[in-house]
Amino acid sequence: RVLDQMLTDKKNKHQHIVPLPETSSIPDRATLVVARYNEDIEWLCEIDDSIEIVLYNKGKRDFSKKVSARVNHMMKLPNRGRESDTYLYHLQNYHHKAKNEWTIFCQGDPFPHNPDFLKFLNHRQHWSDIQPMTCGYIDEWQIPPEVIRTLDDHDWMGEFRVRTDFFSTSNHEVLGWIDHGGRQLMNDFVAYHRLPSGWSIYGYFLEQCGLMELAKEAWTSPIGQFGFAAMFAVRNHLLDQIPADCIPRMRRLAAEHNSHGYIFERLWLHLFGLPFIKFERPRFIK
Repeated sequence: RVLDQMLTDKKNKHQHIVPLPETSSIPDRATLVVARYNEDIEWLCEIDDSIEIVLYNKGKRDFSKKVSARVNHMMKLPNRGRESDTYLYHLQNYHHKAKNEWTIFCQGDPFPHNPDFLKFLNHRQHWSDIQPMTCGYIDEWQIPPEVIRTLDDHDWMGEFRVRTDFFSTSNHEVLGWIDHGGRQLMNDFVAYHRLPSGWSIYGYFLEQCGLMELAKEAWTSPIGQFGFAAMFAVRNHLLDQIPADCIPRMRRLAAEHNSHGYIFERLWLHLFGLPFIKFERPRFIK
């Protein structure tokens, strides 16, 4: 079969990946924003001192003294709004440092979404200004399906399995495979907001956030791009892409309905400046 040969070719290619080159330059400093519930966070002790750790804890304080000593800033938050509220709280309240430094956003347990997360942190000199940091959601759940993860290595960085997915801005559907969970969330969102048929989910939601120009872009651009699990990094000079006066409204939305956290998950890269995708359609006219 054609697919079997394609999979074999990709697997052979992946066995001969050239690692990212080591450089003598010191990576720009970074702030790691960790949205934790009750995950084991002992891994934070392995992070280099060039990264400042800001821990937002929505669960028990059951981690070791060693973790407490390594964390630079710690804040207890109520358990609402998933990681979306945590990230927005950080943007609203934290004083960000040099514009050329990084802010990295991640879950309390990043490894189901990127097994090489710790190593990847040390290759910041190879990152783009808006950098996805996951290769999928959870492998065991086949999200994305294994065949997709094998064939699609477009976003890989050397040996690091980074990948993004495309989605429809009108109906939330992932492009290229069937995301049953995402489809149910779309139905929940549409029912909750009573959206008429034909309305853009993302155009509507961005307008509710107060982001009118981005809402127009979502209405007129059919495709968005995201990384599962809302783990990514951005240069600090991009953090103010989200207007400060919109953040309170966005935080209320994050806590309002279960589907909203998943809408934010697919929006983060665009909120910090990644354009939605337009394409030219053929015109059937002489």
